[in-house]
Amino acid sequence: MAERSRLSARAIASLEQGSRRAPYSDTVTALGEALGLSQNERAQLEEAAASARGRSRPEASGLPAPLTSFIERTEVGEIAGLLLKYRLLTITGSGGVGKTRIALEVARRLDQPYHNIWFVDLLPVRDGKQIAPHVAGLLDVRADAGRNLFVAIARHLRPYRTLLVLDNSEHIVADAAALVGSLLRDCPLLTVLVTSRELLGHSGEFTFRLPPMNEPTALDLFLARAKATDRSLYFDSERLTVVADICRELDYIPLAIELAASRVSVLGFDELRKRLKGGISFTGSRDLPARHQTMGATISWSSDLLTDMDRLLFERLSVFIGGFTLAAAEAVCADASLPVGSIADGVLRLVQKSLIEGELVETSTRYRYLESIRSFAWERLSTNCEVNGMMLRLIGWLVQETRLLALQTSPELFVKLRSELDNLAASVNWAIATGHAATIVAAGRALIGFRRVHYGTSRHGEMRMLGFALLEKLQDGDSPEVVGRLISAMAAYVTGEEQAGLKARAIPLLIATGHASLTADIHARLARHEFARGNANAVEEHIAAASALLTREERTDSRAGFSLTSTQCVR
Repeated sequence: MAERSRLSARAIASLEQGSRRAPYSDTVTALGEALGLSQNERAQLEEAAASARGRSRPEASGLPAPLTSFIERTEVGEIAGLLLKYRLLTITGSGGVGKTRIALEVARRLDQPYHNIWFVDLLPVRDGKQIAPHVAGLLDVRADAGRNLFVAIARHLRPYRTLLVLDNSEHIVADAAALVGSLLRDCPLLTVLVTSRELLGHSGEFTFRLPPMNEPTALDLFLARAKATDRSLYFDSERLTVVADICRELDYIPLAIELAASRVSVLGFDELRKRLKGGISFTGSRDLPARHQTMGATISWSSDLLTDMDRLLFERLSVFIGGFTLAAAEAVCADASLPVGSIADGVLRLVQKSLIEGELVETSTRYRYLESIRSFAWERLSTNCEVNGMMLRLIGWLVQETRLLALQTSPELFVKLRSELDNLAASVNWAIATGHAATIVAAGRALIGFRRVHYGTSRHGEMRMLGFALLEKLQDGDSPEVVGRLISAMAAYVTGEEQAGLKARAIPLLIATGHASLTADIHARLARHEFARGNANAVEEHIAAASALLTREERTDSRAGFSLTSTQCVR
């Protein structure tokens, strides 16, 4: 049963002996599949388990779906219990020990009756000043004119018992600490769970240093991942002894174990142990902790096993923070040194070597890195001075993809483009951090293209915040069209007061660059804002200005025409 359900023998035994009477939903699903239950039988089993747990799950926003089975770790229960006592808990530890995966499992399994659970990945935030806009964007928080953004986020969270999970905080730890401190002071019902390689340094912070796995759990992980690559593998006492040596050599670090397990069907048990004990080159500093060196050595070794072309692809793909499709990889990474015809096979080889993961979404596959591996590849890309070129190609590809919206507006296209919103956010933040004018202009064009893609998502606030961040850097004289169009693109995502404040900047630029229809749309939206304020004269002025800018055809067949007509109907 343990093998069929992919659960540990200990988990099955605890259920059989009655020591565990309220299994988690993941366990119930695995048992249902292993027992071959019908849909109705599975529903009854899940209902019984939920009843045993005694309460329904809280609403969770943005918890990523796991791509692999979770190997049970005692730390999950420990951290869940500590969150009942401490409002700020930071899971810290070296890269690859499983901080993110543990935090997600804790959030999924919590019995505490939170009203909301929010998951915020801080990885796309390259500039600490952007952390509050990033969080506000994901929570769809809008700050009133003149109000501190920290205050706006706190006002949004204050009424609810909320768990906020902040993942990957180490690169902006000071700014993360400032945000968390402000929110905890202003929101008495808020609990914050942080993952970071470095502590926040907050006076109320409880630290949970996540250790590597213990030996039995590490063995379970190695066996599960090895069998996932080759179901014909078997493990007798001799092989288990070798596996124990391998896990010990890897300091029981989950990421290192997963990478090693993926090699066993190719190298064999003894050869794998020999290579690990023989020493592997490491590209980092000698003063790093041993387990950092071990994991880094494992990743470096996996990279060194690649051909020159596959290694180049491995590094270039690291620009995709939000994952990528095969078509995206071909468009962004291919050039004279890496022919487009080689990309598909190269991606397949990277999947086979467990350097990237593939997930079937609908009828296509989307690929992504484990972040520790992506960071390693990004560092190599930086060393080879290719970051700027690849990021600019990514931004150019994002712009090109949105041009398809001019030809078709199918639901499938919007779903496809929404999968790129993480890449868009990371690209815009990177461009802002560079401070390079032409790069920021290119990022502005990308955000303009994704204007309609944000509709129907919970990321309206992100579009707004990224837009304002770009407008702070863009110069009207150098890029008048981009500034004007960006303000127009933001129109559906800003408040009426904010739009009124931006009109003086946008309208002259749009008229000067030949965008009369977009100018009319701004006037129509401002007319609705003035109507809500009861300013009849201003309403008529804006409607008249919009009408004068539109041709007869545009009044019936354009975005501005629709906006004007709806405004007149409201009036």
